[in-house]
Amino acid sequence: MVAVAESTPGPIGINMATYAGYNAGFAELGTVGGILGGIIATLGLVTPSIIVIVLIAGFLKKFKENEYVKGAFSGIRPVVTALVLFAVFGIIKPIFYVNGEFVIPVIIIAVVLFALMFIKKLKKLHPAFWLLIGAIAGIILKL
Repeated sequence: MVAVAESTPGPIGINMATYAGYNAGFAELGTVGGILGGIIATLGLVTPSIIVIVLIAGFLKKFKENEYVKGAFSGIRPVVTALVLFAVFGIIKPIFYVNGEFVIPVIIIAVVLFALMFIKKLKKLHPAFWLLIGAIAGIILKL
């Protein structure tokens, strides 16, 4: 079950629940849960989380004008920004810095594409376009 769940796209818990629900049933009767079993198992997994999120959202909505809540969220924003930047740095470091040296062509490609993304007409392009351009640049430069 784990192998099948990991080989399909999406969160492993949801994949496993769907797979288990689809294949579960009454073995002694020779039945399986089928599509309905997969749907029910998946809903059983995600429903509690959805309920909790809705309750928290409703709770926060009532207190969004509270000065303490505003202050807490104002304090959280820089921390979230730092966490995101830390994750970005962790992703880009092995790309730009290989074997103790900076890979200058990769840095140039990244900077140029990043700058192009801020041009008004190019902002609307799909992210797949930028991935394709990066891949083509890597092939041309044999990186």
